[in-house]
Amino acid sequence: MALYKGIPGRLKAQTVSGAIAENLTLLERAGKLLLQKCRLSLAEFDRLTGYQTPHALLLALHAPNSVREGEEALAITRELCVQSIVKAAQANKITRNVPASSIPIQDEEVAKLLSALPYTLTKDQQIAIQEITADLRSKRPMNRLLAGDVGTGKTLVFLIPLVAAHLAGARVAVMTANQLLVEQALRELAEYFPDVPTFQVKPGTKDLPNAILIGTTSVIGALARVKGTLDFVVTDEQHKFAVSQKQSLMDEHTNLLEATATAIPRTLAVVQFGGMDVSLLRECPVQKDIASRIVLSHEKDRLLDFIKKVAAAGRQTAIVYAAVNAGSEGKSIEDNAAKWLKHFPDQVAIAHGQMPAEEKQEALRQMRDKEKLILVSSTVIEVGITLPSLACLIVVNAERFGVAQLHQLRGRVSRHGGRGYFFLYLPQPVTDDEDDDAAYGKTAADRTMKRLQLLVDHSNGFDLAEKDAELRGLGDLSSTGSSQHGKTAFLFPNLKIHVHELKKALVVAGLEA
Repeated sequence: MALYKGIPGRLKAQTVSGAIAENLTLLERAGKLLLQKCRLSLAEFDRLTGYQTPHALLLALHAPNSVREGEEALAITRELCVQSIVKAAQANKITRNVPASSIPIQDEEVAKLLSALPYTLTKDQQIAIQEITADLRSKRPMNRLLAGDVGTGKTLVFLIPLVAAHLAGARVAVMTANQLLVEQALRELAEYFPDVPTFQVKPGTKDLPNAILIGTTSVIGALARVKGTLDFVVTDEQHKFAVSQKQSLMDEHTNLLEATATAIPRTLAVVQFGGMDVSLLRECPVQKDIASRIVLSHEKDRLLDFIKKVAAAGRQTAIVYAAVNAGSEGKSIEDNAAKWLKHFPDQVAIAHGQMPAEEKQEALRQMRDKEKLILVSSTVIEVGITLPSLACLIVVNAERFGVAQLHQLRGRVSRHGGRGYFFLYLPQPVTDDEDDDAAYGKTAADRTMKRLQLLVDHSNGFDLAEKDAELRGLGDLSSTGSSQHGKTAFLFPNLKIHVHELKKALVVAGLEA
């Protein structure tokens, strides 16, 4: 018989086994659903798996006649999962011509915009801009993901094609995840391209001028009110938006660029984004040297002394807390800020998502202008915020954060290059209910330390993402992909599919070099 895993402290393995045994009569119906999800005919299923029906495979998985039969069925099921991902990616690659989607961007115009910049772009940035502008000229609507590691200059890569498209007569817009990113995009456009008109879309906006439109989800409402359409839209930090929100910006001819500061290797992008074209940014325009370290509770005083040394040198530190309101220690961000004020009088700024936008902007301005040395913050600074003098960042209760989120926070450090410091602070011992990711180890403490050690060992976001996926398998990634993008349905979410298995299949299918 098959063995099943429960969820420690929540669901016993015996309960899972009993429930499945009681429902084996439903396997035939489940087999029909599996065939549909695989996008295979019965003959194709037989040829790929060696089983005449999906029902027979499911029966071998859940009620095998021998250990060998069960293991063989498991191996075949893994291959079936891989092939279903490949078929979904191939299906999503199929697009049709829509002549109205073509935007006549001239190479000379792009070169002129690049020459206006005060520095030379990295090779990755230049290639990504070429890929995006080529898509925009095409008669097939663009459907591309721009994935950049932290600090690789993602914003400028999508702003240049936006400006070029606007100058070519297209209606263009950027929808960002929060107001801080709106303000940052507006600042960069005003700095680099002062003659190009921009317009901030706000809640209730009823008129949209001929300009580059920038806003949060207020862009959706404004377009609906004016019954307008877009020729080119960028969703910045795309994972923050639901599929329905993105679709509401789209017309048949609309070109879509989804941008993310999360490093997503091509193989993982296939799982999460179902075969979208991908542009990757790996090179950082400046040289950084960031030391990452796990700090335990008994090292608290040494950590404080280090922050004082950083402040004495005139450099800034951010302390990030997981919760805005009172957490397990009964302290809110405001309470913690008061504690830091005792050590750094009149040098502490506070920023979190529940503050009025004006107060939050003022706190970040104080940091940018070096009026304050310490920022006590929530994860509101996680993405897209540039604090040029930030040399040190401490994440309190780092065990409560995911690997990708911690890497994003690390990306706030030394934005303009140089030496920086990133500390993962664990003020209390880790308990079993704080982390139940069995992919990383047998106990909660093992799992937490293994996961955090990845941050210590790997500074490159793409390497980090692959190592994380190797430990977890690809099943966890598909849940994010399907809920956010609706493009990849993982057949067996709890089945561990390894990155190298998918890579091999993608190469065979011609979807990866």
